[in-house]
Amino acid sequence: MGFRERRLRRSMRDPVRGEFRPTGSYFPHPGRVPMQEMLTGVVTGPGVGPVAGEAMNDLRHGRAIGREVLPVLVDRADPTKMLVLWGELPAYDSRAEARQQAQHAAEQAQRATAKDRESAEQARSTVDAPADWARTTTDAPPDWARTLIADLVDRGVMPGGHIADITTTIEYGSGSRETWQPATAVLRGITEVPLPAEFLPGPTATMCMLTLDVSPPGAEPYTVQVRQGFRSAERRAQIAVIGATLPVLIDPGNSRNVVLRIP
Repeated sequence: MGFRERRLRRSMRDPVRGEFRPTGSYFPHPGRVPMQEMLTGVVTGPGVGPVAGEAMNDLRHGRAIGREVLPVLVDRADPTKMLVLWGELPAYDSRAEARQQAQHAAEQAQRATAKDRESAEQARSTVDAPADWARTTTDAPPDWARTLIADLVDRGVMPGGHIADITTTIEYGSGSRETWQPATAVLRGITEVPLPAEFLPGPTATMCMLTLDVSPPGAEPYTVQVRQGFRSAERRAQIAVIGATLPVLIDPGNSRNVVLRIP
């Protein structure tokens, strides 16, 4: 205990044990080296407070770091006289704290990676084809791809047997497009649908499965997955940004039918 602390303790007429809850801090002498930090907060104790109080932080050992309550000795006759009992606090281990923070960050990153992988697997499971089909054969596309392409060509969506741009989807649903309900959706995931290169309009064109969190006006949000084509990597990078909010149209006859409304 230093001279200042001993003098403060001797000046107390009715000292009692209490608690000090820091709420903020400031530097009374910013240019002084070593720098001193003053803690501000609320003091309570038997017959005391709550009242505002101040105490010099023990920066040498970081003992106030991460602590919501500090033990104090406060003068019941004059609560402005308050002494933090630093000696009762365990020593601060900066190395252990830094390692714990790194471990926590790593665990968060692992959980996020596992969640992304799970979302990708769920998206792939909705496609009626093995995920590695495009990498294992150069033969004619399987039945699921033939049906998909034929359907789009019959409706004029896919000119020349190639996938169209971002404005097309698989299901058109009921009624005319003018009757569909405008809404917004947040893009949560994107997974490529394997198609042979000869059915794509360019080397960077892709057919993708988009996972969308749709927010219809006046209704509860829900999640859907839609297939969507991109003519180029630039177009895909411009539109398909994870976390982006996109305008959509919802089929009034089937809310699971959703299309992006981007020119």
